[in-house]
Amino acid sequence: MPFRDETDRKRSKNISDAQKNQSSISLLRLDRESGFDFVLKWISLHFFKNDGAMKRKEVMVVEAPRCETIAIDRARAEEIGNVVDTIPTTDIGKLFKVLSDATRLRIAYALTVEVELCVCDVSASVDCSIATASHHLRTLLKQGLVKYRKEGKVVYYSLDDHHVSSLVHLAMEHVNEGKALSTE
Repeated sequence: MPFRDETDRKRSKNISDAQKNQSSISLLRLDRESGFDFVLKWISLHFFKNDGAMKRKEVMVVEAPRCETIAIDRARAEEIGNVVDTIPTTDIGKLFKVLSDATRLRIAYALTVEVELCVCDVSASVDCSIATASHHLRTLLKQGLVKYRKEGKVVYYSLDDHHVSSLVHLAMEHVNEGKALSTE
């Protein structure tokens, strides 16, 4: 990607020199584009090592328009802030972080299709090793998303409750709805 000016080239060089051991970095830039006074650009620069040298792989740009004037309704903002402060954001964040892994999400979805599965069946269903399936099931168990029961030497896993199943189905519905809209 060509640099917009000398400053961009220097910034890119300085970042790559300073961040040799990192696989990706992000920058937040203010630009004047698209008829808005300021457009925030979140630029994610991904690097990979090739023969010991850092090379640019991909640049992702997302534009976010901002209000042209600032008019804050302080009473409304404070009221909303008080409500937001009451929710357990850390716990909810952990839940979404656990489900952000593709394999764990596939396991959770497999457990919505079949109510109860042993580790071997989970492994075969999501196409991973038994050790990998066991590791991900343990992570889901620690977060309270699945439960298990033992029958002899076999351990069967199931979703902890209907909320987990609903969450997985709602996420799929949301993604599928977005795909349908983008193809129209």
